[in-house]
Amino acid sequence: MGGTRRDWPRAGVVIVLILGFAIVAVFVHERIERPDAEPLSPVQRAEAEAVLAEAVRLSQAGEYEALCAQLPDHRGMCDIFLRDASREGWKPGPRPPEVTATRRQEGDPELILELAGTRADGSRYETDFSVTRTEEGLVARFPVYWSPVNLVRGKSEPCDPPVGEHEACRKAVDVAPPSTTAR
Repeated sequence: MGGTRRDWPRAGVVIVLILGFAIVAVFVHERIERPDAEPLSPVQRAEAEAVLAEAVRLSQAGEYEALCAQLPDHRGMCDIFLRDASREGWKPGPRPPEVTATRRQEGDPELILELAGTRADGSRYETDFSVTRTEEGLVARFPVYWSPVNLVRGKSEPCDPPVGEHEACRKAVDVAPPSTTAR
């Protein structure tokens, strides 16, 4: 019986080593099967404006369920913004909002469209409409564009003229001329 007690610690060490080897083998196999994905490309202005156009189309058609089902990266947040806008009596106006500027955080593929518009009741709003790229495609962080959202600017880089020549803009953003639409 004395020899059996000594064998248990050795057996435990062997089992731990075998399990450790198996775990490492699984991680190595997974790494080989799924190499690191390429970084997602920055969202271009035309792409962001296309997402905005879809948000405008859905909201003006009263398809709020589809707006929150199709466009946001977080459905629950969209539902909350939609509920809050409804509680305030805010509805989207008959005209699309104007893109007054664009910006992005340094090194971030997300593009923020700064919008100004008029709600159905005639009240004005200014908001940030953020579009980012995911593995599934383009999504809007806050597609309820008539509800004011102002994202913290942090180290954002302006991408519209006259400062549109900033390095981040030359690398990743299609810069459009300033709007000539009257406010």
